[in-house]
Amino acid sequence: MTDIKLNWVEILLTAHKRIPQIIAGIEKLIADKALKGMFVKSGPLVESIMRDIESKVLLQQIEETVDSALDVLDYEERGTVVGHIWGESHRERAARLKIALRTVFRRYNAGLNRIAVILEARGYNEAWFKEQFDKLAYLVNVVI
Repeated sequence: MTDIKLNWVEILLTAHKRIPQIIAGIEKLIADKALKGMFVKSGPLVESIMRDIESKVLLQQIEETVDSALDVLDYEERGTVVGHIWGESHRERAARLKIALRTVFRRYNAGLNRIAVILEARGYNEAWFKEQFDKLAYLVNVVI
């Protein structure tokens, strides 16, 4: 497995923790646009709302897929991956669990590799990730 593959998986996992917040922002955006649409009938506004709904559905699918991939990991791998994504350093985890730093790195890399294999088996790969990331990039300026 290459570092590139790990990068997209790590980015996806990091984004995963913010998906509920992003979905809430999209829902507010849709409601605001729908309210505006009550007073202004506009094709582009309807298209914009449809794009937002599609983005919300896509994010929900991503969230469910990543959750199911995390569920496949064993306890140690999952704890290491999730802990790191939420900000715990490998060194902090090693000290807290009183295990070797090398063991934490091994669990983390094994977890990422297993997640990548699971995601790829379900049709999610680096090319898919780039395409979806580009589609959802507009949300960074609108929702977050």
